[in-house]
Amino acid sequence: MRVAYFIKKTELASDEKITGLVARLAEAGMEIYDIAEGLRENTDILLSFGGDGTFLSAARLVCSAGVPVLGVNLGRLGFLSDAELPEVEEALVSGKWKVERRSMIQVEVAGRLFHAINEVALRRIASGTLGVEVKVGEDQLPTYWADGLLVSTSTGSTAYSLSAGGPICAPELKALIIAPIAPHNLNLRPLVVPEDSLILMSASDRKNRKVVLSVDNMDFEIPAGQPVRLSCAPAAQGRYRQIQFHRRPALQAFLGRGRTQHSLIWQNESSHSTFPSSWTATAVGPRPEVKSAPSAISKAWKG
Repeated sequence: MRVAYFIKKTELASDEKITGLVARLAEAGMEIYDIAEGLRENTDILLSFGGDGTFLSAARLVCSAGVPVLGVNLGRLGFLSDAELPEVEEALVSGKWKVERRSMIQVEVAGRLFHAINEVALRRIASGTLGVEVKVGEDQLPTYWADGLLVSTSTGSTAYSLSAGGPICAPELKALIIAPIAPHNLNLRPLVVPEDSLILMSASDRKNRKVVLSVDNMDFEIPAGQPVRLSCAPAAQGRYRQIQFHRRPALQAFLGRGRTQHSLIWQNESSHSTFPSSWTATAVGPRPEVKSAPSAISKAWKG
């Protein structure tokens, strides 16, 4: 087995826990190398040592090559990087792990192309409120007056979207979350739309200042009113693969301790029967009825 590893924080390179794990995996017969040397052909796994920010950077390095990523939690946040060092060695040596394919958001702005694992956000750059225009397919939504607006994948539902009041979604759910950031019109709530939706958005304030476009952990300044086009990335260009050998203990602990009132959403398929029976879907407040007609989204929100 050929294993690469990625370390973003240089001070972790000499960490005895990491160097010890690398040495033991080599002794077990694996070829292991630092991806800073360049991605080698036929690499089976990329280990990401750090937190979720490190995982996002690691996944961008290899998503086009189809190399799966295993996040080893050495940082503060551990929803993507939820594996602990002792578990990693046991799983890799025993071969008891599986690969999950996760969707990404394709971002097109001013002729440039980006991909996001968690979310894309438009945010204000200074004081004042942004007016964010959003169109989902053929449906023009009411203007969001807020500090900003984000569009999240199901994987990113436990990241920025969660802080903005969005729902917690199982990563397998084929959906996108549209959530305002600190909205001023309180009747506009987070909205869940199909993953294959085409989303167009732009933002500006009363002084026509630049706004911040955030693509995961990357920030860019763009002109006010600059159109941003979001869609689900094609499988050949923008799917990343994540290794799992247990069922997301961070998310399970988050839900099990009663620290949130958000709902858990999943698809009713036999492949998801491994979810703990204690996980239940709880509706949070009333929600508008969404019909199959294309205009149902805008009608529901106007109501």
